[in-house]
Amino acid sequence: MQLPIQIRSCNGCTECCGGWLEGQILDHVLKPGSPCKYKLDTGCGIYDRRPDHPCKTYLCQWSFDLSIPEWMKPDKVKVICTTHKIDRYVILELRECGQPMPIEVLHWMFIMFIDRKILNVRYQVNGLWYYLSHEKDLDKEIDAQMAEWPNATDCKPVKS
Repeated sequence: MQLPIQIRSCNGCTECCGGWLEGQILDHVLKPGSPCKYKLDTGCGIYDRRPDHPCKTYLCQWSFDLSIPEWMKPDKVKVICTTHKIDRYVILELRECGQPMPIEVLHWMFIMFIDRKILNVRYQVNGLWYYLSHEKDLDKEIDAQMAEWPNATDCKPVKS
């Protein structure tokens, strides 16, 4: 699998290691509420021998998508942006990192959705999950595959 070219540098940001994502890193299970034990103040303590999944293959959308503003760097807004694919649908996920979603991030997301620059978005507000979609068939696909998404059992569609 060829990964997209990273446009922006993490430059000290380690939100993806902070216990908001899920995976196995050597002998450590990474899950919400359980930060990676190899995370240091200066970055990754096992960078040279970090595993492919989730470390090398995790794609922080902010790092390679210039449509996401610079000010939305995950360590600044405490929100991780990731994309997921369900069949032919691409869904942008905005996940809180230990504090409520900033209103500025929600404002950006809603403007992008209204302008149809984002077709599908799954977002977290105060720990609860919601999604918006311009694609009418996506609701059925999400319902069918909901169990595969981390913390998705409480994901609620927002009806227009």
